[in-house]
Amino acid sequence: MLTEAIKASIHESVLCWLATYDGDFPSVSPKEIFTYFNDKIIIANIASPQSAKNIQKSNAVCVSFINVLTQKGWKLKGTARLCDRSDTQAEAYFAILDNMTKGLYPYQKVFEITPIKGAEIIAPSYHYYPQISMEDRLEQAKKLYRL
Repeated sequence: MLTEAIKASIHESVLCWLATYDGDFPSVSPKEIFTYFNDKIIIANIASPQSAKNIQKSNAVCVSFINVLTQKGWKLKGTARLCDRSDTQAEAYFAILDNMTKGLYPYQKVFEITPIKGAEIIAPSYHYYPQISMEDRLEQAKKLYRL
């Protein structure tokens, strides 16, 4: 499920959004420390007690991420489970995420997402203005975001 294009997009994105369901309403929460391992998306649970609580009720989730400059990314739907440091199956997750956080963000749990299906996210401007080059799109985005 995790194609090379999806993996590349994960590396180009600085945030992802994890959508969970509390039984009444969807809930979307930004996550800063995330990557992939084999066929799983792994996200450090730094400060997301509501996401963790929601996953205990329903493990159906959606995670999305985009590169804000290219305005492209992915939406992946799947199932989630919460892993803690005593979970021997998750040792590799913690090693990878510990290296990413460098101890700056304490966390004890990881969201493990198993993607089932995905769809590319593309900004509407690609459809309305297909003639604009990627170079021009990047320049427009940099101006918009004052970079």
